[in-house]
Amino acid sequence: MKKWIGLVVCLLLVGCGKSEIQQVSSQDTEVNMIYEQWLKEFTRDDGVIISFHREDLEDEKMLEFNIELGVKGFGDFAYLQNDKYHAIYNSEEDGYTLEFILKDDKLIVKESHGISYLHTNLSGEYRIKGG
Repeated sequence: MKKWIGLVVCLLLVGCGKSEIQQVSSQDTEVNMIYEQWLKEFTRDDGVIISFHREDLEDEKMLEFNIELGVKGFGDFAYLQNDKYHAIYNSEEDGYTLEFILKDDKLIVKESHGISYLHTNLSGEYRIKGG
């Protein structure tokens, strides 16, 4: 009898473990699909390049970005919002804000407050570099 109880408990534990693994795996797949859409380089006609990176960041809502114009540039982290196609960067120092919105095959940037680090208005539409 003890063997049967042990076998049932073992099967229940293994069965629950598989369910959790499948659930985590599907969540990972969804997160990876969303990041694939972000992890590109976007450019504007005046030469501004925005690129997104993700290198083993612990917070799954965090995206690393770099913005370049010629030899000048800066980078930091933006945080994905609930819809996953909207990310926001807020500078604590001066209230400078960048909103990044993925829409179809373009990136829309809205810049507000503070002084742009590149001394140009970054607001506008960017297309996938090389696309």
